[in-house]
Amino acid sequence: MDKNNFNIKKYIEKIKKSIKKVTYLLRGNKFKISFLGIFTICVLILFISNSFAVEVPVETTSFTSSDINYDSGESGAWKITRTASWISKNKAKVVYDLKTNPSETSLPVDYILVVDGSLNEHDASFSAPLKTLLNNMHYYNNISNRVAVIGFNDKAEILTGFTNDETGTNTVLDNFLSTSAYAKKEISYYAAFKALSEFMENYTSDGADIIKVIFVTDGKPVIDSPKEVSLYQDLKEKYPELSVLGIQYSMGNEVVDAIKNVSDAQVVADKDNVWDVIPNIYLGYENDNYDSFVFDDYFRSPFTVDEVSVTRGVASINDEYSVEWNLNDSSQFVAGASARMTVYFNVSNEYTVGDIIPISDTTIVNYSFAGGEKQDSDTNSPTLATGFKVNYDSNAPSGCVVSNMPSSDVVGIYNIVRPTTVVPKCKGYLFKEWKLVTSNITTNNDDSFNMPYKEVTYKATWAKASLNKSAEGTIAEKATLYGVLRDEVSNGGVAKEYTGKHQDSVDGSGSSKIYYYTASNDTDGTTVLSKNNVVFAGMCWQMIRTTDTGDVRMIYNGEVDSNDGCGTDRKNHPNYSGIEEITLNAKHKYSTDYSYNKTLKNFKVAGDLVTVDTSNPSSLIGTYTCLNSHKAVSCSTLYQVLYVEDSKIYAAAIKSSDNYNSIGSSVFNNVYGYNSEMGYMYNGNYPGNTYEISNIEIKKEQIDFNAGTYCQAVTYNTSTKTYSCDGNPSYFWEVGGDDFRKSLVHNYVVSDNNPSVVRYMIGINIDDNDMTNSYYYYIELTDGQIMDDFYVYGDGYTINDDGTYKITNPTLITKRDFYYSYSDYKGKYFGEDLQIREGNYNSTSYDGYKNGGLINTNRVSSLFYNLSSGGSSLTASNYQSYLAFSTISKIPKFSSSVTYGNGKYKLSGTVTNIGLYDTSNISKINNTHYTCFTAGDECSSVYYVYYTSGNYIYSIKLNSGEDISKALVNMFNSSDTNSKDSIIKQLVESWYAHSLSSYTSYLADTVYCNDRSIKSLGGFNPSGGSLYSPLTFNGTSNTSLLCSNEADRFSVSNSVAPLKYPIGLLSGAEANLLGNNKVRASGSKYWLMSPSSLTGTSIGQFVVEATGTLNSTVSINSSNYIRPVITLKGSLTLVSGDGSVTSPYVVSTN
Repeated sequence: MDKNNFNIKKYIEKIKKSIKKVTYLLRGNKFKISFLGIFTICVLILFISNSFAVEVPVETTSFTSSDINYDSGESGAWKITRTASWISKNKAKVVYDLKTNPSETSLPVDYILVVDGSLNEHDASFSAPLKTLLNNMHYYNNISNRVAVIGFNDKAEILTGFTNDETGTNTVLDNFLSTSAYAKKEISYYAAFKALSEFMENYTSDGADIIKVIFVTDGKPVIDSPKEVSLYQDLKEKYPELSVLGIQYSMGNEVVDAIKNVSDAQVVADKDNVWDVIPNIYLGYENDNYDSFVFDDYFRSPFTVDEVSVTRGVASINDEYSVEWNLNDSSQFVAGASARMTVYFNVSNEYTVGDIIPISDTTIVNYSFAGGEKQDSDTNSPTLATGFKVNYDSNAPSGCVVSNMPSSDVVGIYNIVRPTTVVPKCKGYLFKEWKLVTSNITTNNDDSFNMPYKEVTYKATWAKASLNKSAEGTIAEKATLYGVLRDEVSNGGVAKEYTGKHQDSVDGSGSSKIYYYTASNDTDGTTVLSKNNVVFAGMCWQMIRTTDTGDVRMIYNGEVDSNDGCGTDRKNHPNYSGIEEITLNAKHKYSTDYSYNKTLKNFKVAGDLVTVDTSNPSSLIGTYTCLNSHKAVSCSTLYQVLYVEDSKIYAAAIKSSDNYNSIGSSVFNNVYGYNSEMGYMYNGNYPGNTYEISNIEIKKEQIDFNAGTYCQAVTYNTSTKTYSCDGNPSYFWEVGGDDFRKSLVHNYVVSDNNPSVVRYMIGINIDDNDMTNSYYYYIELTDGQIMDDFYVYGDGYTINDDGTYKITNPTLITKRDFYYSYSDYKGKYFGEDLQIREGNYNSTSYDGYKNGGLINTNRVSSLFYNLSSGGSSLTASNYQSYLAFSTISKIPKFSSSVTYGNGKYKLSGTVTNIGLYDTSNISKINNTHYTCFTAGDECSSVYYVYYTSGNYIYSIKLNSGEDISKALVNMFNSSDTNSKDSIIKQLVESWYAHSLSSYTSYLADTVYCNDRSIKSLGGFNPSGGSLYSPLTFNGTSNTSLLCSNEADRFSVSNSVAPLKYPIGLLSGAEANLLGNNKVRASGSKYWLMSPSSLTGTSIGQFVVEATGTLNSTVSINSSNYIRPVITLKGSLTLVSGDGSVTSPYVVSTN
């Protein structure tokens, strides 16, 4: 079939009709005229009519079965609605919605909706289509249908019995999903089917022949499974009219066995197709089948088929110009059912922009219902416009005639649109900018946008031209933001001149005076906030200070409000919302940019698509994804790939938020295990080392009150190497009351799954309000160990020449007795390898063992020191704090300095052995921080111990001859310091690329100070540095703008501290200079650029609290808000505004 003959055929048909009309007219009036004359008149009429007619696209067309009347409700009649739309440049789709009429004689149906409460986690992405399905139940083919609702999590509840009340069922479903947001997510199918069985015990039909159970879940059963299967089978046997449809949501494309086992049929849905699948589920009787139903569509150039998807049946692509949809290919298609097919097209450029083009040539339906083979066809194709006008409105001020106006232009759909560079002119006024006034258009970071499917309009905005004059009448210098701050100081307002040392330029050449806003009380703070507001790049900013380069530093304060001001009524902004692990899928689309729809609060990827290389996930760092397979499909959460660690991909989640004065929240950095990771950038070359004093591993397990057992004694089979109860086991549920906990402690649990290990319970935690939240704490025993085995301990020890230990005054104690009263033996030395089995002795005294030659306490290879303290019994709250053994091993040597040669460190200066097993010895390290953590004095890498807390001491690993002094320089102030970006730097610079990159020419490249100059070394002082004192930095308390370390002067032009774009964060000094909490407050805690301290492995960062107070103890791993800072060129002309939130300053960007 010729794909390009549409237009000529259409016009020939019009000409034929015109000839008939004119011929009839002339005959009726007895005019004499030749056929050639008639033809000429018809062509003329056709030309005139097409010249004045406005052709518009018809995106939606439909047709119905011809032999069976759809509109009158005849059984088996059908209607197909075709809706065409563009989805991206050179990409389009047509959605085919097929509706069929059910049997006219259908009886009512009783529906039972059984809903998993954890579905609330998906918000409206699932609850909205689920409620559509619920409403369909009420009216599907019979207004007498009844609906009941059951909700379940770990328990189940009958929310409502059978009812015709649509509003009531919607309300109970909403309430259940809302309240279950705080419920346990331990899903129990058994609880759901138990509630269903109880509900059916009192079932009475009200005219319905069938009962349809719709079972909806997004997770596998966690508890009680597989007991639900027998309940399902009992229901099927007892109620043959009952069927169960399982709906599996966001659990993969394959139906899981747990759902198969409790349902007769299954439906799979996810967030990408939920609206296609759930509302179209067939709810009627199963006996009104079509014998066949096949749909074929043939398409025209420039449309060629790319892919096709269906909600039921099977679709196949015959060739690039046709598809076939067989509704009976995979399952019976029944009258009353509905279905959807979506065909995606590639669209070539074989058209003129502005044309209206049809998609289909002919649509054919072959079907058979009630024995009759029928065929219907239709040529009424949906059409699409290929472009729309971009209009320019002069918006002329009163009394002004605007000249030099640009003309309108037709732009292709999804082509990039930018405002014209043509500058209109109006006497007495300054042109400000072209403002896009068409609603619901998402602009890109450079104010461009993809041409939507409609006309758009730009409106000129103007400012009244005025001149500042001096008292003598001469024209004053142009108004600038730098001048605003300077004048505030001159007039004795809420700003001061900075007189200290400073460096805002990388080369130190800046000589302009620095002025800064400051307040000493809340009244002055309010005044500052009424004067420092600026609108730039369509965003609100607050001026902080000027720079020595003559420019103006500003902090981000959100997007403008509807009046182009900076009020508080600003909602629906794309914000960073934490870091999440995502799963790499080669079908997902990753792109270099994104767009945001403020009305719908959703995102789409934009820019260039990036090829997904599953073998190299790091290649996706910096890209954006909706985690779906279509570029045009929107999402409520967008992800930006940040880093890959241990083959796991971590991304920043971006969501719609009403927090308007930040770009979102995130950790500052989260690369654990490096002491040098503090800073906007860091090197990561100094991995930390944590020496754990306690080595006892205590675990916990949830108590199984259904079938769990324990026993008072166990036996060990040496042949099978397995444990078993000595006698009959007891059940956990058999014991109650206050003695319950006491009766469980010091008993054993033997697992049927792993009898080679036995658990000895040393603590119990019972939640009387929720028994499922009850646990026992235990020590694992293996290889025949039991708690009637013995420990050998003594008052002290000596070290033998071969490195073994000799115990002083050795004594025996059973492990059971030790755990009953462990704190009584604090300070004793235990030889764990000297355990004696119960059957190996004849006497209860130590001498009995000694004389029997069973042990040798003079040669102990492993010795432990008991640090245990506290009460005499372990509980859930004290076991970790009180019970502690420290291995003595080889007592390590420590030194005050080191030398390096031949690839090895040697401890030097003061060298001493320090037993770390006793925390009272820790203070001895204050003057001897270096160690190999061995009894020797040489090692290829040496450790410098700098901090201790509880049962831990913390050290830094040094290599290649560095001592601690050199390491501190490399960590904080060298050319190698800044080799890796922090998380927050990645986010700020990505935000800039998306939102500000087109405004770079208006920004100055100045220093953003990440002050890591050291205030106090703490334990990093090798000469008497206390291990209980942290390393602290100056940025937390000073007001100096000097930024003394080159590695801390972040700017685009500083290769030692490089920025990708001219943007950073507020420094601690700048925050201090503001003086008053009210000026600093934003309503949310936000990050500053200055680190505060290193305490163990916890790195502190400077933040501004929600109320404006300053806090220097916040960990970089916590999540706080981000307020970027830029430096606006001081030379930009101020065109309007007074600095208030309702009339912020506006600078010229023309």
